[in-house]
Amino acid sequence: MDPMNEKQKIEAAIHHDPSGFIKYITDEIRLAIGDETDPYRACCLNVEHCVDQISHALDIDHLRHGNDPAVVGAIYHIDDGHVEFL
Repeated sequence: MDPMNEKQKIEAAIHHDPSGFIKYITDEIRLAIGDETDPYRACCLNVEHCVDQISHALDIDHLRHGNDPAVVGAIYHIDDGHVEFL
């Protein structure tokens, strides 16, 4: 069985049909996307949620000044290979 890609994980979270170990991942995605049903918007919400969690865990928000490093989210579009920074 092939592992689920990110789009499949988002779809599973939207449609409430996860199973096995993937349920842990889809539960977190579900928390991030709420009632959103559009896959693209759900993906954006999930990335934003992950960025917030990582920033909080690293406790770096208060350190940002000017061009200092930051946690940045992006989406890789598998259909054409471009990266969209959020």
